[in-house]
Amino acid sequence: MVDRMIRAENISFSYGAGPVLDGLSLELRPGEFVGLIGANGSGKTTLMRILLGFLRPGSGTVFLKGDPVLGLARREIAKRATLVQQDTHIDFAFTVREVVAMGRTPYLGRFTPEGPVDASIIDRAMAETETDRFAARPVTELSGGERQRVHLARAMAQDTEIILLDE
Repeated sequence: MVDRMIRAENISFSYGAGPVLDGLSLELRPGEFVGLIGANGSGKTTLMRILLGFLRPGSGTVFLKGDPVLGLARREIAKRATLVQQDTHIDFAFTVREVVAMGRTPYLGRFTPEGPVDASIIDRAMAETETDRFAARPVTELSGGERQRVHLARAMAQDTEIILLDE
């Protein structure tokens, strides 16, 4: 068993003018629930994107369940951790169930349909977030709060040990 789910060592990052993160280190262990609090623009979203390899730090290293995140394939990262972003916009009228099913993408081949295990995981995620009652509705017709619950259900359907929530 890995004793640290996420470990970041001496992370620095800049968008140009000045550092957003400078020498940040942290460890997140199994079972921990951690809140990251800071002012708008203080680097919280940037840190989450670095932790999952979406951004490359200027210096430092991130380990995801013991492995350097920058050495992992996107699919492998997606099997280990997921991110619910603060503002995810979907322009196409996918149904709620289709959006939640997208969480299974890391486990399926490009043209592989979902199987019974996938369907069960999707159904459970929708039931736990109470999005199952509008499963057939287009996500474009939902309120902002309902859409955010759909994105949480998608993250839960991804079935990872790590879920990062950005606001």
